[in-house]
Amino acid sequence: METALSLQDKWTAVRECAVTQGTTVPWEVNGYYEDFEVSQGPSGGIFDMSFWRAVQVKGADAFDFLQRLSTVNLKELGESHVKWGGFLTAKAGWVGLGLFQRFSSDDYHLWFPREVAASVLAHLEKFHFAEKLTLQYLDSRVMLATWRAPETSLNSLGNDFDFSPMKVNVYSEGARFWRDDCRAELVWFTIERSRSGDWYEWARTVDLRLMGVRLFDYFRVKAAVPQLGREFSENALAMEANFDRSISRDKGCYPGQEVVERVATYGRVNQKLIPVEFLSDRESIEVPYGLSSEGIEVGKIVSVAQSPDRPMHWLGLALIRKTHWEAAELISDLGPITIRNAQ
Repeated sequence: METALSLQDKWTAVRECAVTQGTTVPWEVNGYYEDFEVSQGPSGGIFDMSFWRAVQVKGADAFDFLQRLSTVNLKELGESHVKWGGFLTAKAGWVGLGLFQRFSSDDYHLWFPREVAASVLAHLEKFHFAEKLTLQYLDSRVMLATWRAPETSLNSLGNDFDFSPMKVNVYSEGARFWRDDCRAELVWFTIERSRSGDWYEWARTVDLRLMGVRLFDYFRVKAAVPQLGREFSENALAMEANFDRSISRDKGCYPGQEVVERVATYGRVNQKLIPVEFLSDRESIEVPYGLSSEGIEVGKIVSVAQSPDRPMHWLGLALIRKTHWEAAELISDLGPITIRNAQ
């Protein structure tokens, strides 16, 4: 069984040296602070998300197969919506957490960070017997994302789009895009890889400049969007991720569902992921970092991101025991740690 640290090391390697079909995902472009200035500018910016990878489940039995294995209620997943969701072990630990897209009536694209996609495909293959479907990576499509792109720029594609959270818009050149429901400034794009050059050219014409994935991770931590391999491993209960929108409670049976319902019915998890913030003049911080209260260990910081607009200010995600979810302040070697609201 892999530990959280080894998963994090894998993600770091992918993040800093992700080579996908000849494209190297930039950790920073002109620098972290300069990337942030781009993101706050009048034109916004664009992220290369090709370190995410799609698992394609396609065929006559794709709906039934995914309905009985995933945390997503596919009856609510029309071709016009995307949902957060994933797959659990029998003990309700995450195998994968990502975005579910119904591309057509029998074609589903499941988007995950690259290392997680490998685990998901292996997991699904274990359950694939006589079902009429195919399971494979979908490397013909790639993920991009814009941040704070004006709707006038997006509408320059040729249509007026509905940018409701997780509502899919379809462009005639094969692109599908939707606004994220955790970060209103974020619009995800999936496009044919062969057309990615055209889309970067479109981004250039509307002054959408490329930004690095370090900044994307800052916005993720700020919004408290968990990621498998960063904040938790499959050893942790899914509910500890504190991301309830990814688990449908009214869809029927799937692996791990019994544990999920038992926890929901009889009590809370013993720990969950909580957004925190603190001040530090350190240039870098290694996680996990222990937290205490009155001399008693009460949790650990598992992800950090330095604020690009406030000197010495850090945001983090911490696994905190339920006895201290409402605490005003916790203590670590970094100094006082404050629980914050996700933004």
